[in-house]
Amino acid sequence: PQGPITAVSFSSSGKLALTASEATIRIWDRESGADQKHIREAVSSGRIRMAVFSPTEEFQILVASDDGEKGFVRLWDISEAGEPRLKKTFAHRARVLHVSSSADGRQLVSAADDGTVSIWNIDDDAKPVARWEAHAGGPALCSAFSSDGQWLVTGGQRDNLAKIWKLEKQQWALWKQCEGHAGSVNSVAFSPLVEGRLGETRVITGSNDTFVKVWDPRLNEPLNNKSSAQELLTLRGHERAVTVVAFSPDGATVLSAGRDGRIVLRPSQP
Repeated sequence: PQGPITAVSFSSSGKLALTASEATIRIWDRESGADQKHIREAVSSGRIRMAVFSPTEEFQILVASDDGEKGFVRLWDISEAGEPRLKKTFAHRARVLHVSSSADGRQLVSAADDGTVSIWNIDDDAKPVARWEAHAGGPALCSAFSSDGQWLVTGGQRDNLAKIWKLEKQQWALWKQCEGHAGSVNSVAFSPLVEGRLGETRVITGSNDTFVKVWDPRLNEPLNNKSSAQELLTLRGHERAVTVVAFSPDGATVLSAGRDGRIVLRPSQP
């Protein structure tokens, strides 16, 4: 792709990969390296912010982009020969900075420049099932579902917070805040949930302050407990802002990448 790479993702089988630049997404065959298809932003002044394969549908891709003012999440289908087919357009009032999917592929969550977070059913682009101001006074930069879809973590630019939300009676209620970063929270993730061991779930955050932090979100506490998430680890190793964080599938390893060009792997436990 031309220009900086804004996103990379594997398909559910691992046979396909995508790379996104500001204007074009390219689909690659992992084995041969062949450049198979292109998705181009529909508006000439538009910018692609994020692109990710569906976790369940091999040939579906979610793309977050904007026209300079309003934002969109588009669902593309690349299963047929020829040009990719646009299936859905999820319109937003502000620029969309991040999009991700629930593990079952049935919902998506988007984070926007106006501080709002929106939850959408993947088969209905008419209106979101929920939208709220997650981060006041500045953009919501990132968001991620837990593996069971009952929890959400979001990161803010100006409040320097990660916030954990719980789905309670079809409403998303604030559960805990992760307080401790001295810069914007650029990336967030849950560790895999293990049935019967909710209290062992962890959250990871990466920030402009160059640090990666691992948190205990205390998911097994009562909802009316307003205490903050517990900071377990502060991981150093980056000289510039941390832009991406992730857990390994077993939750034992933390991956981080930053603007210093470094990719770091570390244990998630002390």
